Amino acid sequence: MNEPQYGQTTVAPEDRDRLARKKGIDNLRRGALLAKVTIGFELLLMAADLLSALMRVDNRFQFGNYFFMYALLTALNIGFLLCTNALNRSGGLTSRRLKQLNGGILVFLTLTMTWGSVMALMDQKLYSQLTAFMVPLMISSILFILEDWERWISFGVSVLTLTIGLPFFQPSQDILIGDYVNLAIFVITAWAASRVVYHNYLRDFHVTLLLESSNAQLEHEIVENQEINRQLMLANRQLKNMALLDELTGAPNRRAFRNYIDIAFDACGDAPQALAVLLIDIDHFKQYNDHCGHDVGDRVLVKVASLIDMLPKGADHFFCRWGGDEFVILQLNGTQEKTHTLAESIRCSVRETQLPSELSKVDHYVSVSIGIGVVKDATKKDVSRVLRLADEALIRAKNDGRDRIECAIQ
Repeated sequence: MNEPQYGQTTVAPEDRDRLARKKGIDNLRRGALLAKVTIGFELLLMAADLLSALMRVDNRFQFGNYFFMYALLTALNIGFLLCTNALNRSGGLTSRRLKQLNGGILVFLTLTMTWGSVMALMDQKLYSQLTAFMVPLMISSILFILEDWERWISFGVSVLTLTIGLPFFQPSQDILIGDYVNLAIFVITAWAASRVVYHNYLRDFHVTLLLESSNAQLEHEIVENQEINRQLMLANRQLKNMALLDELTGAPNRRAFRNYIDIAFDACGDAPQALAVLLIDIDHFKQYNDHCGHDVGDRVLVKVASLIDMLPKGADHFFCRWGGDEFVILQLNGTQEKTHTLAESIRCSVRETQLPSELSKVDHYVSVSIGIGVVKDATKKDVSRVLRLADEALIRAKNDGRDRIECAIQ
């Protein structure tokens, strides 16, 4: 659909049904309001007419004829209200009902304005005025939304009735000429007012379409931006995870280790706590890597990392690849016994997996050496000290024959 332009005076084909529906509903509401006011006003006139007839106020006044006209207009408006209520109870507007609605409103307007024409003819003998026609003419022109063809019908029938009938009800030529002049002025004015009302309504309709189009586009852009932001968040999360994970083994890296230290000790505050570090090194890995090739060496690193990661380590543990063939496990609030038990589980798990190694001096399988560093009352600044103790213990384990565990406690 082409985007509507503000100030348009024509309607795109795809919007005509919507305009007809909106116009019909608005005319129906305005007509119902006018009908209620008219009924009340006509009942007052009927009461005044009846009272005047009983009191014989003026014998020239045709009370019966006027009473009949008041009753006729009242009946017309009551019928309009009944049709309105029936239409509201029937549910939504189908295309057929919409045509019936717009046609019924046009008939109602035409009859109302024609009623004014007849009343103006009846007034000629007593008042020589066109007020009874001019009032419904102006009200209908301003209150209802009429297209040109609807205006031609309603104006045409009522004006033609009055134009043809005036010579039969107004004997004075001078007054007759004046009536025609006044009639022409009011009809032109009412026609112009009706066109202004319709085109203003049409511009408001296009403004509504423009706002809806803008809101729809804005909503679409918001949804797109939300999706872009979601994808960016996922990408950032993936990048962050990638930055915190070792590319080969998938285990956390040193950066993740530092983040964990910050988070863990910030949560504990400045209270000292037991801190243990297991530094795990694959025995003879450099020679194994050079002898068997990097692909085989990488598979060993991945397997060892997987074995360590799968072992139950309990809460307050953090495992990462420290670099090369070294891995680290950090334990908070861990005792020396539990730490040594975990280290022994890791050493045995690697041995039992029986990864072939021609360089191993024991059974020709890959093995690991583990150094444990423990500080009983540690704070965040003591992490480097615990790592240094674990490294010293690991060096002793290597020097004492590898495939073993050494501890350093402070």
